Amino acid sequence: MASSATSSSLSNLITRFISFPISFGTSIVLAKVLGPDLRGTLSYLLLFHSFSMPILNLGLGTGVTFFISKKDYSVDSTYFTSLTIALFQGLFGSLLLFIFWKNSFLVTEEFIGNFNELFPLLILLPLNAILFYTERTLIGKSEFIFINYMTLLQPILYLSSISLVYFFGEINVLSVMYCILFYNLIRTLLSVYRVLKQIKVEVKWNKSFVKKISGYGVKGWFGRLALAFNLRIDQFFLGSINSYFLGIYVIAVQLAEIIWIIPDSLGPVLFNQISVEKDENKQLLLVEKIHRILFGLVLFLAIVAGVIGFVFIPVVFGEEYAGSVIPFVFILPGIVMQTSVKILTKIFAGRGKIEYNSMVTLFGMGVSVLLYYFLIPKYGVLGAAIGSSIGYSASSLFAYLIAVERFKFNLTQFFIPRKSDLTWVKSKVLKKSV
Repeated sequence: MASSATSSSLSNLITRFISFPISFGTSIVLAKVLGPDLRGTLSYLLLFHSFSMPILNLGLGTGVTFFISKKDYSVDSTYFTSLTIALFQGLFGSLLLFIFWKNSFLVTEEFIGNFNELFPLLILLPLNAILFYTERTLIGKSEFIFINYMTLLQPILYLSSISLVYFFGEINVLSVMYCILFYNLIRTLLSVYRVLKQIKVEVKWNKSFVKKISGYGVKGWFGRLALAFNLRIDQFFLGSINSYFLGIYVIAVQLAEIIWIIPDSLGPVLFNQISVEKDENKQLLLVEKIHRILFGLVLFLAIVAGVIGFVFIPVVFGEEYAGSVIPFVFILPGIVMQTSVKILTKIFAGRGKIEYNSMVTLFGMGVSVLLYYFLIPKYGVLGAAIGSSIGYSASSLFAYLIAVERFKFNLTQFFIPRKSDLTWVKSKVLKKSV
């Protein structure tokens, strides 16, 4: 089990590092071609895509992964139910978005002028829901290698479609939206096919499964929703004020979040390992060790990135994005602190205490929103960066408190590096030993 988990973690990490240059190159092209104003408009519209599942899934996706990974339910008996839930939630999201647009609520003519411009986003939401639940099923089955293939395929399809538009058409917000719809369609079809070719689907509504995933997932839904808001509500604030500000800010956020590649690669595998590990002492030792290693690494990368950013951003993205530099630096401390949340919430959820995740993220979101309300109108992009960083740090401090009070963690074991940590990493990376 440990060797398999190590291989999956390495596979996740390698995949992200391979796909990163492609995604990053596409981001640079779009930033330069669209400019800050249209780049901000595109980012604002994509917020509805990224927010759709955190808001609408009610935590059920997490429940799917949890109970499939524990083998309490088979994919054969649950996948039809998962797809039905996905379709309903996705279509409901599209209906809400259409109502918002018709009533100029959140989606005004500044962003979408007619139905043709709205159409790709309406299709994208149910497609995203099907992909979301399918991937949660695949994660529950520990199909990390396949998911990594899809992760790698996505930027390739995106860059290819953008290139075709560049040479044979015009790159604008609408054409980019259709490129995003295209790669999501391909990824969804392949993921669904992956599941269907391995199982014999029982075409019936599984009431017991729905009850279980609801009972488990809803407890963590508020937290995951708060996390999504905490990560992106600053962009809603900025977008509602000025799309140019959002275009500047998005570059700072995208660059800062690159540092999360490593903890995000390890997260799904760590969650699965904790879920199946019965020995609580081994769970704690694993989390402590991984936290020491990742927190130190992320801190080092953030310091390096902060120094390089002053030259890198204006040179690579152009002088029109020079305003992204200072916000980028101010976000970095929060990025480092949020690493702890990414790790600690795995053991909270893996122990079945997913409500603690909600408490942590809701607290962080509350701090962030309060700061956004006061700082963004006055300081714009810089205010958003400061609010985000403090909000991330607040959620981390609260997570530490829960870890000490409820799980009896010793925080000195979390931060003081050990020589044995390096030996452990070498054994996992080079020998893949247990």
